[in-house]
This record gives sequence, C-alpha cells and structure tokens, in this order.
Amino acid sequence: MQAGILAIVAACVFCSGGCTTSQLGNRMTEQASSIPGVYYQEVLNNLAMIQADPSRMPYFSDPQTARVRIDRSASVGYGMNLDLISTAPTGVLSLFNRYLFDKFSGTFTGSQMNSGEWTALTANDPDKLFAMRAAYRRVVGVSTAEDEEILSEFYYRHFEISDDTLALFRDHHPDLYEKIGDKLAKLKGIEFLNAEYMERRLKGDDVIGEDDFERYRRPLLKYFRMRSEISEFVSDGDTHHLLYLVALKPGWLGSGRERDIPKTAAYVGQYGKTYVWVMPKDTELLTRLTLAILDIHTFKSERYGGSRVQPGIIPR
Repeated sequence: MQAGILAIVAACVFCSGGCTTSQLGNRMTEQASSIPGVYYQEVLNNLAMIQADPSRMPYFSDPQTARVRIDRSASVGYGMNLDLISTAPTGVLSLFNRYLFDKFSGTFTGSQMNSGEWTALTANDPDKLFAMRAAYRRVVGVSTAEDEEILSEFYYRHFEISDDTLALFRDHHPDLYEKIGDKLAKLKGIEFLNAEYMERRLKGDDVIGEDDFERYRRPLLKYFRMRSEISEFVSDGDTHHLLYLVALKPGWLGSGRERDIPKTAAYVGQYGKTYVWVMPKDTELLTRLTLAILDIHTFKSERYGGSRVQPGIIPR
C-alpha cells in the first residue's frame, strides 16, 4: 500500500503547475539570452564573406517571435497480488486453502520534452542590404566612394545652409540655383536641418516640382550636408545612431585562415576558408557594429526603406 501512495505522490509532484511555470520562465529567459549570440555570429559571418568577396550580398535574419513549450507526461501503476495458500506450517493450518493479498507494488514513469523556436524576419529591402554591405566593406577596409556616399546619406542626415555653401552651390549648379536659390536662403541658420524637412520646404508652392526635385536631390544633399555631426548632440532622438558609427572603421577586426586565429579570440566568424575574429578588448566595437546593422534593419523613413518595412518593426 505504501508503494502505491508514494507513486501517486510522485506523479502529482512531477505534474504540478507551479514547477512547470518556473521551468517555463527559465526556458524563456535562456532562449532570449541566445539572441545576442545569433546577432554576433551573423555579423561576423557576413564580415568573413565580404572579406573573401566584397561583391557578395550580405544577409540578416532577425529573431522576432519566440515560442517555448514544455510537455510533460506521467503514468502511475499500482498492483496487488492475490495468492492461494496451498501449504501451511503446523500451527497456522487455518490459512490452508485460503486466498491472501501477500504482495503490493507501485510503479511511476514520467517524461518531459522541452522545445523552443524562433520566427525570424529576414531582411529583403535592397536599400538596406546595400547599406549593410557598405558598412561591412568599410570595416574590412575595402569601401568604395559609393559606399561612403551611402553611409553619409544614412548617418549624416543633417544639413547646414550658409553663405559659403550657397555660393558653392551657385557656382556648380547656376540653373538650379536660379530656381530655388531664394528658397534655400530662407533655410539659412536652421540648426540640424534634416533631409525630410528641407525636401518639404523646397517642394512647397510648386516652385520646383516633384520630378525636378527628385532629379536634383543628389546635388542638393551633397552640397548642403553637414560634414560632421556635433558630438554633444549624438543623444538627440534624430542623431543617437551616430553612437554606432564609431565601429564602422577598419583596424579592429582580425582576418586570415583557420590556423591564424588567436587562441584568445573572443568571437570568430567564417566563410569558406576565410575567418575573421574579434579579440576581447574589441568586443565593444563588435557590439556597436551589430547595433549599427540592427539600426539599418529597423530604420524607416520615406526616403530610406519607405513602406517596404514589414509590419511590426518599430521605427526609430
């Protein structure tokens, strides 16, 4: 009887809801903590790929929705053995030819299956993939003038209209200056003039139409873009992403063959026979580069990415 009671108690403890809830929380935390490792590995493998072949297209897959599942099952068995007494010693002949319960047994079996999965959102916006490649190329030291222009358009998104920039613009584009020079002059002195606001002002009143503006947008952005952003403003809502820009430089990433990887390397990426690695002292730069790639992936504006950003992504 005692064995059966113990088996039932064990089954109840195994299947108790409180224990399952605790394990579920632990599993969710464990799964969530794996995300930085996924990001790091994607970035490093992309760096190795661009190092091996700068013309390759990068990739990025962002874990979006997590699912954790714990399945438990238990079974309890209890048995009693009824025997016929066919022999009995002298003195207990009264037991002869009678049935007695002489054995009791209890069994308990249980199993638990833990599973976790991610539903990932893969980057498929060509503008963003182009910008990611420009970032990777700069880090491995093979960026082109086109890459630098792409990165400038993304990171240095503020403009400064002054007498000097107006004069330079007038000298190089006199026809366009004749059309919108007066409107540009009205924007002088505006601190941290962003691209969207400047474009709206220049398109207003039909002085320059949508088609013409799109045709001349590049020289406008080129001549009036701020060449640097003032560091004390990098925490502002529209310039915080400049904090990641410090990682977009060559020199801190190691590269070579497998035999060249230092034993003390903190992180390693691979593409074919090409390897890249990050030493412990440069983990901060790897983190900022990873955040820069995430920043490109989640960025949304009318000029950059536009409506192609999938629903559910929170724009900055």
